[in-house]
Amino acid sequence: MSVSARRSIEISATIEKGQPNELKSLNLNSGSKVIVIKRIRFADGTPLSLERVVLIPEAAEVLKADLENGSLHEALRALKFIPQIA
Repeated sequence: MSVSARRSIEISATIEKGQPNELKSLNLNSGSKVIVIKRIRFADGTPLSLERVVLIPEAAEVLKADLENGSLHEALRALKFIPQIA
């Protein structure tokens, strides 16, 4: 895929110990693990943003998805997690 057509570059996708503010926001217990996905997002081939997504541990299967060429929302829907669009 050409750089101009690229939507994102995955920097990392890991399972790690959640930060206190993340755990509180996600209503998880202290010491819980979370899924952390970091990507560079592009607009018309230009780097636009550095995205950091934190997900509940039950969504770990999303780590198998192609998040550089595919949609995170679609990957979550396939796992029966239905994201709300704000």
